[in-house]
Amino acid sequence: MGNENLIKDRIVAAYQAAKVAARTARIFAWLRVGAFLGLAGAIIASINTAGALPYLIAIPILLAAFLWLISKYNQADHKYRVLIQLGQLNEDEISRLQLDLAKLDDGAEFEDDLHPYSQDLDVFGTHSLFQLLSRSPIYGSRSLLARWLKSKSDPDTILQRQGAAKELAAKLDWTQHFVATARVIRKKQKRPEQKELEALFQWAKEPETFRRLTVLRIFGFFMAIVSLSLLVTAILELVPYQYFLLSYVVNAMLLGVTFKKCKELGDQLNQSQMIVSTYWKLIKEVESESFESPLLKEAQARLGAGQASVEIKRLDDIATWFNSRASFFYVLLSPVLLIDYHILARAISWKNKQAGHIRQWFEVVDEFGVIAGIAGHTWLHAEHTFPVFTEEPFTLSGKKIGHLLIDGSKRIYNDFSFREKGEVSIVTGSNMSGKSTFERTLGVNIVLAQLGAPVCADNFTLHPMEIFTSMRTKDNLEESTSSFYAELKRLRQLLDHVEVHPVTFYVIDEVLKGTNSEDRYKGAVSLAKQLAGKNCFGLISTHDLSLSKLAEGHPLMTNYSFNSTIEGDQIIFDYKLTPGPCRSFNASKLMENMGIIKEVD
Repeated sequence: MGNENLIKDRIVAAYQAAKVAARTARIFAWLRVGAFLGLAGAIIASINTAGALPYLIAIPILLAAFLWLISKYNQADHKYRVLIQLGQLNEDEISRLQLDLAKLDDGAEFEDDLHPYSQDLDVFGTHSLFQLLSRSPIYGSRSLLARWLKSKSDPDTILQRQGAAKELAAKLDWTQHFVATARVIRKKQKRPEQKELEALFQWAKEPETFRRLTVLRIFGFFMAIVSLSLLVTAILELVPYQYFLLSYVVNAMLLGVTFKKCKELGDQLNQSQMIVSTYWKLIKEVESESFESPLLKEAQARLGAGQASVEIKRLDDIATWFNSRASFFYVLLSPVLLIDYHILARAISWKNKQAGHIRQWFEVVDEFGVIAGIAGHTWLHAEHTFPVFTEEPFTLSGKKIGHLLIDGSKRIYNDFSFREKGEVSIVTGSNMSGKSTFERTLGVNIVLAQLGAPVCADNFTLHPMEIFTSMRTKDNLEESTSSFYAELKRLRQLLDHVEVHPVTFYVIDEVLKGTNSEDRYKGAVSLAKQLAGKNCFGLISTHDLSLSKLAEGHPLMTNYSFNSTIEGDQIIFDYKLTPGPCRSFNASKLMENMGIIKEVD
């Protein structure tokens, strides 16, 4: 409960600070309104009043004050929104501690029915590992986390992730602020983020054919100076207004030259402006912090010592200008300043120089987002331990291994170990005795270990391995496939899998449950013998006690079991793994308790 009390303190502190930030934002909002009214009054007075020079001097001052107040308001408002998200982020941490995961991101779109283990081990979906680990809401981080969860990595990579997670867990304030910043921007997102990223990357890689940038800049600057000069001199009544109106019309016609290109670039960038703004703020967060772990330092170095945030901010500004082209003030001012010329030149110049870096910069942010999630999980479960990796293949051992998706008050811990190539553990037990849960316990902790996260165990040692499971096979009406045939296909995939991978850990739950006992025995015996001695090791569970005979006299097969006792009408499970075959079965008693069997001989 210690962590829960600390989290509650962080929630209170975040919401109290948010109230202060909200008051500051309101003050700047009202000052902004005042500056705008003053600016509008000065403009009107400069037009309608003789001796307009004082008003012409006041206009740029009031305009600068108005823009400064907009900036200060945006800063205060952003701070307020980040603090609100910090509070909600820590409320989510309470939910994770209590395993109340229904409202958390489940990553269901990353599920793959054909994946070797993700469906059976609850990697995605309701009550899943993804919900415990995912904290950054941006699509790039979510998809990267999904890829890491669905594959093994080499020991050096895993150890680097461990070091990075430990460092960010120790920098909890920075880590949570990073995630909260991502959540603020993501809340504003209207379009699917994946499509925005695709549109931006597509724009970045398309070659730019517009070449007259120098002419565009010089001519745009010259015509803007002419128009502004005519406007000021007309206001001062030094020249007739008609001269300014003529320059206004000429410039409006000149804008037609670049209208199509501006619309094309604007449409492309407008699709991605929110994602650009998101990554700019997150890149600034990464650049502003110092790191010690090799993985984080190397990732930060890929941002180019501050270059990335500067350039992404420029792209964000360009996109903002393009996004403003439909506004009244833009339409009014563009023929005076030829704004289209300037933003088009800036956009093309940026693309020619920086577009090749954008994917790399974004990938750094995505990686920090994943590590931030692992770090949050590490901090939340300080009682868990980081696994140790060994060079000895076919090694898996642990003490007090538990399933972190089961409430701690109900969680049962077991010791277990494998140390030989081809080793097969036959796990027998009665219905609901804990066989499937134990198999998932091992699988889930291997997934966590190979992700770079701490595991739910006192200690855990393993060699990197592939994982393959056959647990939740189900029928497929579209393919006219029965659940039994689906299981056979899955087992065939397993046999093919172990032929091409050097080390595989497998789990087969209730082997061949869809057929009669005689065929099940024949099939299970053949399957176990084929797996014994291969480049794999694993567990085969069953409630068919006859299969425990497989281990008799076979050096690579071992019996384990889960047992229960019956006291009156109660079936008592201890969920503890025991050497040897199962000594007790309870199906008849369960059926009797459910009223299916009225009398039991």
